[in-house]
Amino acid sequence: MQLARRLRRCVETCLWDLWPPTMSRKRKTEPSSFRIGRYVRALNREERRLEEQVAADSCHLHRFESARHSQNGEDGIIAEIFGRIGRTNRSFIEIGASDGVENCTAALVEAGWRGVWIEGDPAKVGNARQVVGTRPVTIAESFVDRASILPVLAKAGAPTRPDLLVIDIDGNDYWVWETLGRRYPARVVVIEYNAVVGPRLNWVMPYDKTHHWDGTRRHGAGLAALASLGSSLDYTLVGCDSHGVNAFFVVSSEAERFSRRSVQGHYVGPRYGLPFGHPRYHFESFEANPVPEDECRLVKLRVASPERKEVRPAGLVYIHATVENGTSVSIGSSRLTPVDLAGWWVDKDNQRLGGEPCRSTQYWRAEPGRAAHLVGRVAAPSVPGRYTLVFGLVQETVRWFDNPAARTVVGDWIVG
Repeated sequence: MQLARRLRRCVETCLWDLWPPTMSRKRKTEPSSFRIGRYVRALNREERRLEEQVAADSCHLHRFESARHSQNGEDGIIAEIFGRIGRTNRSFIEIGASDGVENCTAALVEAGWRGVWIEGDPAKVGNARQVVGTRPVTIAESFVDRASILPVLAKAGAPTRPDLLVIDIDGNDYWVWETLGRRYPARVVVIEYNAVVGPRLNWVMPYDKTHHWDGTRRHGAGLAALASLGSSLDYTLVGCDSHGVNAFFVVSSEAERFSRRSVQGHYVGPRYGLPFGHPRYHFESFEANPVPEDECRLVKLRVASPERKEVRPAGLVYIHATVENGTSVSIGSSRLTPVDLAGWWVDKDNQRLGGEPCRSTQYWRAEPGRAAHLVGRVAAPSVPGRYTLVFGLVQETVRWFDNPAARTVVGDWIVG
């Protein structure tokens, strides 16, 4: 059984690596209008699928997402999981714990849990130690791989049977879990998956102890490969967060309290890193002067009308935008003065909701006289009702483009 799993993993990993070539460092042309339009339609279909899935399942983990210290709502999901299966020793191990402010276990530390944080960045380790203070958390400064992880945990005095194990190291996650699976059997495992791979391919980044994530899609493992590994370690996949970042596993003997779905049923696509999730290629950074004030009127924004204008409260809306650059300077995600696409909602009294408009940050560049096609994303209001959606452009630290041509009303929407 294990031999068959390994053979399938090797074959499907090779297929993914051969086409398209994920290691190329050449910057490709900007995505076409057709490609962005197709991608936006796929994202909106995915949002509707998740909306229907959550509406039909009162136990769906997306209902419980909330973020106190986590990035993608993991705090609420983790709390709900332990609310169903109970807690034993209230201990954890988090590998890739960052600065102690934004991770998956900081909220548990505040609730009195104890455990171990492992982080390789010295600056983040220093900040984490200040955050922890006298709380019962051991912080180990180390870049770990499957050979070093066991000695590091032993030296840190990590709990051998923790309630929770979190792995987020942007690379050898699969191999580290394979090493820890039976030596540190946690009741719940949260591990980052590579959503760009899709729900079917058993792709795993070949083991590389020197790997450091370079910002591209070459990292970690696909959800199918992690689900297969989890099954071999006696874990059951019980869900993914709604951004397509983390997968949640529960030891199989306690998984009956969760909705049973296939890997494809649990899978959430890459709803981060616009467009297309983590990029295949490195984007070439560029310098650009701010748009001259007398040329701001030459920046134009067009938004394609969405197929439908209904969304669930707090649901995500994606749009296809085109920015036309009629100025004398390049615009886009330059180093110092990037131009961002931003969206906001207006209520029936013509009052803008919330604070700062939501940026749809992405890598792009439009030379003078050229256009670029972007993806706009904004979360719907949490209160049902009728609202107006607006998108505009801002050159960060410089100005909003207030000319009417650079601001587009995307119509009235029904939320709820």
